[in-house]
Amino acid sequence: MAKLAATAFEAGDLARAAQFYLQAFRQDPSQTDYLYGAARAEQMLGKNDQAEQHYREFLAASGTNPARAEKARAYLRELAGVRADTKAHDAERMAAKGDFALAAAAWLDAWHIAPDRTQFLFRAGRAEHEAGEDTAAREHLGAFLRDAPADAADRSEAKALLDRIYAPKPAQATVQKPAPVEEPAAKPTQIVVKVEVQQPTQPVLPTSPVVAPSLPVVERAAPEPDTSMAKWVFGTGAAATVAGLGILVWGLFEAADFDKRLSYDGTTVNGTMSYDQAEAEYKSIRNHQIIGGVLAGAGAIAVGVGTKLLWWPSAKQLTVSPSGQGFAVSGRF
Repeated sequence: MAKLAATAFEAGDLARAAQFYLQAFRQDPSQTDYLYGAARAEQMLGKNDQAEQHYREFLAASGTNPARAEKARAYLRELAGVRADTKAHDAERMAAKGDFALAAAAWLDAWHIAPDRTQFLFRAGRAEHEAGEDTAAREHLGAFLRDAPADAADRSEAKALLDRIYAPKPAQATVQKPAPVEEPAAKPTQIVVKVEVQQPTQPVLPTSPVVAPSLPVVERAAPEPDTSMAKWVFGTGAAATVAGLGILVWGLFEAADFDKRLSYDGTTVNGTMSYDQAEAEYKSIRNHQIIGGVLAGAGAIAVGVGTKLLWWPSAKQLTVSPSGQGFAVSGRF
């Protein structure tokens, strides 16, 4: 695997080189140089997150090559600079849209990634002042003046901005409204209303009680649910699960046999296969494993759905009762 990775790296096939280096490292974790090679190929591909992760794993491993460890630290600083530049670009875009609070947060993220770039502190403080957060602006502008080089281009502007923030705010004049004039209350007029009260008439009660007729209650059993679809889903899922497991086991046996036959002499694999033939066989084995796993997983899900439909039927009873206004229908679940 390592020799295949080196050949792919020299040919400019960085994606394949990173893949083979990682496979070689998993087979022999003591060879940390394989992890370094994978990280370098990923960085050249622009996969910065994966490259940074593998550089850190390489530095954390024991027995690393000191010269390559120093290069890995330098590459990590380069990757940090790229991430900081990305955050700074986002901050500039947010400030242009007027989202100064979000811009300040992005500037601070960029400064935490690259603490030596103190200009990010100045831009964060300026954005916080625009957002009305003067307390945070004073803190970050002060930190910028403390840590930035003496010849930093933004020093004079930072001092002027701090002076404006600390300057006392002018007092606002208040206008006193005149007190409302109370008008004399008008003398209320007295109104007399004459009301005649009549005695209510005594209601006439019926001589015999009225009995409401009883209404019959009709109960009808709901039809049994159709389980043909549930049985079909269960059977299909079981068949797919068995087939998927068979294909997966077949792929595992193929992989074991391929590992036994794998060797490299510089131009051919196992003395009979070319590099491209070995790569094609490896991809075929991986496809068998993926197809088997996907088919088995889908079949297991179908078995679960079919089981749910078969063992949890729907409502069993339906009740219909006539009333004075029509019919009342109720179901028991």
